[in-house]
Amino acid sequence: MYIVDKLVFAYIIKIMIENYTINSTILNQIYHFSRLYERLYLVDPESGWFKEAIEISTHMSSFSAVTFDKKLLENKSLLRSEEAVREIFDQDLYKQYNSYKGVLKELEHKKSEEYSIEKIMAIHKEVMGVKSSGLRKNERTISKVVVQNDVYKTIELKVKSKPSIIRKDLKYFIEWLNSNSFQLNPIVAGGIAHIRLAQIHPFDDGNGRTARIFENLLLLNSGIEYYKLIPIEMYYLKNIEEYYDLIENSIAERDLTKWLEFYTEGLLSSINSSFDLIRKLSGNTIDLVNRKVVDLTEREIEVIDILNKSIQASGAEIANILKVTRQNINVILKRLEQKKVVEKIGQGTSSRYTLRK
Repeated sequence: MYIVDKLVFAYIIKIMIENYTINSTILNQIYHFSRLYERLYLVDPESGWFKEAIEISTHMSSFSAVTFDKKLLENKSLLRSEEAVREIFDQDLYKQYNSYKGVLKELEHKKSEEYSIEKIMAIHKEVMGVKSSGLRKNERTISKVVVQNDVYKTIELKVKSKPSIIRKDLKYFIEWLNSNSFQLNPIVAGGIAHIRLAQIHPFDDGNGRTARIFENLLLLNSGIEYYKLIPIEMYYLKNIEEYYDLIENSIAERDLTKWLEFYTEGLLSSINSSFDLIRKLSGNTIDLVNRKVVDLTEREIEVIDILNKSIQASGAEIANILKVTRQNINVILKRLEQKKVVEKIGQGTSSRYTLRK
């Protein structure tokens, strides 16, 4: 498949002023990501569960992209509900969340074969939700969040990239990207683009979010159409200290190898989280890790959705929700038992049904 490109097998490749080594760790992670990504095509894209997984993954990406507080990931309701995000975020943070989510949802409209400074600036403008977006004109310090003894601390770091050479650096980066986009592995290109934009730091604010959207655009342009099911922003947040350290050290040492190991591990972790989400939404009937997809009728899908929300339910309760006869629901439940999707707990009138683990 297009993701595994023989051109990335060279051991040392010169890229602008940095080097990187495509080692066995990176190759293995690219290979396994590619193998898993192909399995998404086993699922009907019009399936309600598939669409719901995309919606939830987009929400998780957007939520994770605008906060530094990884403790929020422990709040499971935040990972499913936009309402929960609205309650916990202040007005400015919620606006950032909505802007990022809007760009991520509409990214398909930005597909193109050529990249430009104007395209990066347009992405930044939309991510920030502003009318115009200009390049940084002043020296800049950025806040690096670290955790020491479970206490969050902020360290101010000076951006080394001078405002006077931002446009020149962006032009050089874009020229390199356009001349290599059909030769370089799209995953490697995405990782390089992210850290290169972080290094140039072209804007006063929103550089990280712009870099993350841009790396998604590179994946999309390379044919990875289900980029929304790769919520790598959540992986970045979960490993935020390592994320900052790797960017800082990679730029200082001019070697992107460790960063690319982290980035490819993030892609692999992210697609696995989406597989787990689809499996849970479908009541274990879509298990992409094991290539298992159970054929279901519309009524069977409705029953699974009910049991997903209620954990357990009696035949009478399910029949009442679906407004069908008890005899009809008994037939459906029997079929789901035979398909090893649901199991019966108890006997007689007190019996209840639950999804198999």
